Amino acid sequence: MGPSFEGPMFFSDPVKKLKPWAAQHARTAYKPVTREGHGPDRGSRFNGSPFLADGEAWPACTVCAKPMPLFLQLDLDALPGAYAGRFGSGLLQLFYCVGDCEFEGPDAWAPFDHKTKTVRVVPADAAGAIAAPRDVGLEAKPQAIVDWTPHNECCNSEEAEAYGIAVDYERERLGHKTRFRCDALKIDTGWISQEDEDRLNEQIFNPSGGDKLGGWPQWIQSLEYPNCPECGVRMDLVFQIDSEDHVPFMFGDVGTGHITQCPTHKHVVTFGWACT
Repeated sequence: MGPSFEGPMFFSDPVKKLKPWAAQHARTAYKPVTREGHGPDRGSRFNGSPFLADGEAWPACTVCAKPMPLFLQLDLDALPGAYAGRFGSGLLQLFYCVGDCEFEGPDAWAPFDHKTKTVRVVPADAAGAIAAPRDVGLEAKPQAIVDWTPHNECCNSEEAEAYGIAVDYERERLGHKTRFRCDALKIDTGWISQEDEDRLNEQIFNPSGGDKLGGWPQWIQSLEYPNCPECGVRMDLVFQIDSEDHVPFMFGDVGTGHITQCPTHKHVVTFGWACT
């Protein structure tokens, strides 16, 4: 059965109408504040040298065998706000090959295809030190994360459907009109114009881009949460890495990547990206 055309055609402010839903489902994301330099051996940073356990070699690409650049090292024991302790303990590290190796296979972008990337958690009690600098094929100054700037955000409209938002589309009788409803909160925007829909996508259904800790993913295509290979549960966003933000590298055509983690098996972490 198609959408009903009964009821009010328009509300003056659909953004205001959806704010109660947004207040219930907002998450805090944290933008990193950085300073040039490595910072502490076990500290959070982009680029530069990683902390390595005693006797451990710098992670290398399994295709070209060259050492991979460190994109991110995140001290899970020093995260802000609601994320303190949420992702377990230790150092989360992402290494990524910046050569042409990602074109050797069709799924280099995909979570759990780790031929050209390494995502791992180094135990907090591991003995070791920061590694000596290596030529990793990427000119990138280390940037220590020294603080975090919080902001609240909501998911995009596609993901919102899993949290009580129903979306109706009308493209014939009324022209290009869309209707957003949340039965649990008795919210109904009525049929709104493309202009108002754009405002909703700017002011409500608008997870931030750029590098960030937590919050909602900014999906470039559709929702792409991986499932944990140990328990099958959908994994959670830990960190979003955007093209050429703090790391001078572009994922495909201005793509965005996400580090995710199983909420139960904290050692299960991976990285995937998508572009337009």
